[in-house]
Amino acid sequence: MKQVLKIMLTAASLLSTGSMLLCTPINVKAASNVSTTNSLNSDNLYFLFNGQKLADNAVLPMEKGVAVSNGDSLEKVLTTAKSLVSLSMPNVQITTNVSELRGQVQSQNVLLDNSNNIAQIPSAGFYVTLTARNNGQVVNVRVPFGNAYTVTQNAPEVQVSFEQNNATQKLNVNNLIFQITSGSKFHPLNFVGSNKVQFKLSASNNGTLTVDSDTVDPSQPGSLGQVKVTATNSQGQKSTSSFEVYVMPQGMQRLGVDIWTDSYRISDGRVWKNEQLNRGDAIYVGNDTQIINKVSYTRISTKSQEDANSSSNNTWIKTSDLVHKNVDAVTKRVMHEALIYDSIGGSKLRKIPAFKLMTFEKKIYVIKNVKYYKVINAPDYIKAANVDGTKRTLKKNAYIYATSNRRANKNVLRKGTKITTYGNSYKFKNGKRYYRIEGATKTQKRYVRVTNFK
Repeated sequence: MKQVLKIMLTAASLLSTGSMLLCTPINVKAASNVSTTNSLNSDNLYFLFNGQKLADNAVLPMEKGVAVSNGDSLEKVLTTAKSLVSLSMPNVQITTNVSELRGQVQSQNVLLDNSNNIAQIPSAGFYVTLTARNNGQVVNVRVPFGNAYTVTQNAPEVQVSFEQNNATQKLNVNNLIFQITSGSKFHPLNFVGSNKVQFKLSASNNGTLTVDSDTVDPSQPGSLGQVKVTATNSQGQKSTSSFEVYVMPQGMQRLGVDIWTDSYRISDGRVWKNEQLNRGDAIYVGNDTQIINKVSYTRISTKSQEDANSSSNNTWIKTSDLVHKNVDAVTKRVMHEALIYDSIGGSKLRKIPAFKLMTFEKKIYVIKNVKYYKVINAPDYIKAANVDGTKRTLKKNAYIYATSNRRANKNVLRKGTKITTYGNSYKFKNGKRYYRIEGATKTQKRYVRVTNFK
């Protein structure tokens, strides 16, 4: 009986102690023999290369970039990048995926095909940023590919200093994009941005800077130049960085991104996604820029140049999205009811009515050997034959019809004449097929029998 009572008292004591533990916070610092997952992982996650710890966002210290070729898949590139590094915590995984990598490389002017294969590698190469996450800690490493510049262990960095939001910023200049005003003076180591902020380059650890190349041309609005700078320390260790400079254009521009991109709102140094912008959208580029988390943003407007330069306008876009070639537009009339297609030739089951005036990209797209116009500021394509028509030669004299039993006029089109027809033929009530021809309008119908053409 005493033994049973002792067991019951012990259990009660444990329950009481457990309740106290649940109600009383533990001072982890005071309890040296107590460890938690959070305390172990709060700052111990980092990338390693050849067993050496890398600083967050470091460039992999390699003599040259990883070999890469046109035709290589993004999956292969990502797998190669992952194979070069390890993590301090073996159970943590690298979270970067192919979709994220696609966005990364496209922002560095790598051209891709529809199968996520590399179609063209820029001469400057590119970087793959790998990311790992654990309990709120995020670490990154950048892996150079192709001719992307690498760094030597312990070499000085090329840094840029500037004022933003009433504070001095100092960043590694590599891969940054700046924006300057057309016609302004430019020195690659000390220049003024379009936002009237001075950007000054320096080398860390008392290193010296050498400008290797400079292709910036402030006299060319809308142009993009590149600067390459090498930092050298007293031991002769070097690192070379490159950055780009966009010369701000004036007036309305047609956004030249591949398909679409996001606009953003910025407040107190934080960025939120805003409305989507499509290729070909009309925009105005403002003077103001900001660099947040090593990403450059430019204030824009879809209304006017004045609004683009107004501090009350809070619409921004990544500066890298502006460097694409401006889209040339043309306004034409759709002459035959036209199905809308996507970028790979699949029908969207929507139509554009005949005789509607539309604005298209001037460029002709060829999809599966068929010519298409792309509708401006929309991911929609229509067959060029419904707009420009097709030249056909008459094999015999022909009348022009308004309906199956009524001629449009008394004119006769002579054998051998080349006539522009639009789209596919129509089947009339008399069972015969006719092409709509040049000169037709919404109120003046003009058709010629298909059998009259070669």
